[in-house]
Amino acid sequence: MKKTLIALGGLVVLAVVALVVAPLLVPAETLRTRLAEAVRGATGRDLAITGNVGLRLLPTASFHAAGITFGNAAWAATPEMARIKSIEVSLRILPLLIGRIEVASLVLAEPEIALETGPDGRGNWVFDKPDRPAPTTAPSGAKSATDISLADVRIENGRASFRDGRAGTEQRLEKIGLRLSLPGLDQKLTASGSATWNGEEMRLTIEAAAPGALLAGGEGAIEIRLEAAPLRLAFNGRLQGLPPRRTEGTIDIASPSLRRLAAWTGGKVALPGTEPGAFAIKGRINAEGPETRFTEATIAFDAIRATGDLRVNTAGARPRLAGTLAVGVLDLNPYLPDTKPAPKPAAPLPSTETGWSEAPIDLAALGIADVELDLAAEEILYRKLRIERPRLAVRLLDGKLNVDLREITLYRGQGKATLALDSRASPPAFSLTTSLAGTDIDGLLAGAIGLERLAGIGHFDLAITSRGASQRALIAALAGKGGLDLADGRIKGVDLLSIARKALPGGSSTAASAGTSFGSLIGSFTITNGILFNEDLQLKSSLAPITGAGQVDLPRRTIDYRIVAQIAGALKIPVTITGPWDQISYQPDGGKLLDQLKPAAPGNLLRGLLPKP
Repeated sequence: MKKTLIALGGLVVLAVVALVVAPLLVPAETLRTRLAEAVRGATGRDLAITGNVGLRLLPTASFHAAGITFGNAAWAATPEMARIKSIEVSLRILPLLIGRIEVASLVLAEPEIALETGPDGRGNWVFDKPDRPAPTTAPSGAKSATDISLADVRIENGRASFRDGRAGTEQRLEKIGLRLSLPGLDQKLTASGSATWNGEEMRLTIEAAAPGALLAGGEGAIEIRLEAAPLRLAFNGRLQGLPPRRTEGTIDIASPSLRRLAAWTGGKVALPGTEPGAFAIKGRINAEGPETRFTEATIAFDAIRATGDLRVNTAGARPRLAGTLAVGVLDLNPYLPDTKPAPKPAAPLPSTETGWSEAPIDLAALGIADVELDLAAEEILYRKLRIERPRLAVRLLDGKLNVDLREITLYRGQGKATLALDSRASPPAFSLTTSLAGTDIDGLLAGAIGLERLAGIGHFDLAITSRGASQRALIAALAGKGGLDLADGRIKGVDLLSIARKALPGGSSTAASAGTSFGSLIGSFTITNGILFNEDLQLKSSLAPITGAGQVDLPRRTIDYRIVAQIAGALKIPVTITGPWDQISYQPDGGKLLDQLKPAAPGNLLRGLLPKP
């Protein structure tokens, strides 16, 4: 018995000595060769170790190597897919004997990973091994044959890049630091780290309930949080497989500036006007393949609030957004171009050359995505226009925008309108048709073109087209037609009948009175190159009916018009209306009047027919 124990003790000592000494007897060059052969057999790529390499079996099985490079695909832009300054890995011995891998520590120092896709979309992480059997996907919830435990896994000062061979774009992560812990594949994985992307530091935390199920192609719960100055993202839900074939759960995204976020992620938000402010979206997410659905979504952008359901598809050349939204007050003014006139040159231009902005209208935002959106809002504010309770369909395809306002309340009137804008045309093309009934024309004209001279309630129809890259160019190219039929209104700021009195011999005028009231006003117009023409104006009044004809120069903001007031059914008193909009002049045509008058007495009689000033 004693000899047996001595023999067993000798065997143990011999085994320990073998475990300690055996690695020392394996030349470093042999380790390099064997590792390189194993990697080439598994991937078809070359592995090179130019620095120190070593193996130790006690007290833990550990391996270290320095100066490691891993070859890239033959078509790739760089010869190496990975470079690692050094790697240190330690495995616990006893768990290996029962088929369990327990990593005591794994440290990658300064790894550099270069991922890229070719013009055909193939990734350099796909290895050319036609003789290698394809991996099978385990059913959902299947347990891996070999369990693994990661006690202390770290990446120190790493770098990673991704180059899109189709788009020709490249993204880089710098200063990557990561710490990971995994007691077992069926237990919780926790990971935390940081990296710098496009000049901004990101902090990431991940918790996965059972990563083994995900690795086997099944489902697993996961929680992800990303924090950076331009973006905060939180996801709590479930994934299927890694990389995930399906994602569902709740998501919360927030950014202090949409423009800053777009710039950080390599995009551009070309909205004119003030700096877009905070953006946030919350709701449930369900993503499978290229399509992502947001349901029960709440969206906030600056002061704009909306709820609805959305879906995004990234399979095409541009992301495609579709869905329905309910919005409160949609104020577009903070995001519109500045319409203040350009500064005047040293030699001032006449006032007729001012009023419309020559600043280029940036329509690049219309090319970011395709949109199919049904929108209901409490109110839309555009410039001075106030559109109440609109129901509209927005369609944006390849930079061509169509907006169908199926139901609008505009200055007490009801109607509909369609708007089309082709940003891809050169210059951009625009069209608008609208039909309104029971509308307050005073508010409509003031909000649309800044004209505050006409009041009344009635019908208004308009169909116009234009082309141009600035506000002034669009106004100068306006073409179309329209008409109005107003009741119980007023021409504000001028009393046409008082001006007509002035035309009579010895008459006087009070043109700056409250205005000219009318029972009805009917007329149609055409627009050519920004010039509005009217030939059939009819103003009905209990005192004197008025007819009119002339033109309004919209680009120069001037008017050249002539009205005729008919007195007592016989005498016609003509009045010319001319000048810029802000300095309109009203002058009776005395010569035309005198041709109709007989000397003296008829003039006194006719003056008595006109109202007193």
